[in-house]
Amino acid sequence: MPVSEEQERFLSKYRKKALERLRKREYRRRANDDDILAIYLIARSYDVPAHMIQQMTHDLNTYLLYDSLAMWLDAKAGLASYAPEAMIAIGRYYLEDDGSV
Repeated sequence: MPVSEEQERFLSKYRKKALERLRKREYRRRANDDDILAIYLIARSYDVPAHMIQQMTHDLNTYLLYDSLAMWLDAKAGLASYAPEAMIAIGRYYLEDDGSV
């Protein structure tokens, strides 16, 4: 599924925020069980294939949370190129400045 211009705009915005947060010490953390569950549930609600969810879980257990997000949100080479709506939803959940995360 090709990424639309509007989707690419959102993905770029969220990827930039994820990279900015990686520079701040308070955001440099591994994903916890709640993060993994939230990402799993969002991905399932968008019918992300099981192999992609396995890759996401692997990434979360290997890399920092916001590093994983930055990788996935790349519209050209990340998971966003395969499931843009799901990655936008995950980006929105973690990167919108509403103070909830």
